[in-house]
Amino acid sequence: MALTLNDFFEGKVTLQYLAKRPKKTFMLESILPYKSIDALEYDHVVGKYNAPTTATFAVYGADGRYYGRDGIKKFLEELRPIKAHRTLAGKLLIQYKKYGAADPLFAQLFDDIGFVYDAVRVRAERMRAEVLTSGQLNVNENGVVFTVDYGIPNEHKVVPTVLWNDTTNSNPIQDMIDWKNSIDFEPEGGIISKEIFDYLSKNVNVRKAIYGDQGASRFVTLEVLNDLLKGLGLPPLAIDKEYYRDETGAKKYFWPSNKFVWVGSNIGQTLMGPTEEGVLGKSVKRTKEGIYIQVHEEERPPAIITTGSATSLVALPGAEEIFIATVF
Repeated sequence: MALTLNDFFEGKVTLQYLAKRPKKTFMLESILPYKSIDALEYDHVVGKYNAPTTATFAVYGADGRYYGRDGIKKFLEELRPIKAHRTLAGKLLIQYKKYGAADPLFAQLFDDIGFVYDAVRVRAERMRAEVLTSGQLNVNENGVVFTVDYGIPNEHKVVPTVLWNDTTNSNPIQDMIDWKNSIDFEPEGGIISKEIFDYLSKNVNVRKAIYGDQGASRFVTLEVLNDLLKGLGLPPLAIDKEYYRDETGAKKYFWPSNKFVWVGSNIGQTLMGPTEEGVLGKSVKRTKEGIYIQVHEEERPPAIITTGSATSLVALPGAEEIFIATVF
């Protein structure tokens, strides 16, 4: 059966196209995975649960000591809209309406669906990276201004005594050992930038730790470095090299170049809630990530609009299992 424009307007092709289309997976989507909720607000309890509190002895027949909840607080926030639009008008639209030239129009509409889907995922990944590397989310775009502080403990935000871009005098391995001994959670792994790995691979003390006194000039790979870290009881490192294009087309990396981060297991999720389009649109399709895609027609001015939308925010009940070092 031949494809028609109504198949786009009714959402019949959206999910099938996205399922077959090659998809770029972002690193932080696995650390703070998508979780759909049917609400625009959420809350969770944040507490000091890592170290147990001692009970006391009591006489027979007496109650034990009652403990308050001074170390527990409730985190309440709301999800915010994320949107991307693409407009198709002009020549392709005229050619289809007047001459039935469907192929170029449909190819562009499929491209628009992929574009808005990716755009929403990119903004969500940028949010995850900011939260993990700063403990906050600061938004000031399109007239939307808000800040969320996730309460990562101050003692989990450090700067090494000797910055790691000093590849002769810094000692990153010893820094990691000291940091690991100072925290009361077990990191699952660490995330670094390509720049940090470049400094680690050139570091005199790192090379000596791997190859001995005669290894100062030998090449260091991530695999070799992680073997050393494993042997020392330290979490492995992964390099986040993913990038996107901003509104001007400039290339930008999700992960800041100077941030070293350890994360625990199951620290949180990327919450995805209902949207205006999802509530009102008759033919809006929702992806497995919780992104709503809609293709509709406007008469004034004449155009076909493709929209990707979500309401989203990172939830971080495991904020106390994040460690952030600004290493240069």
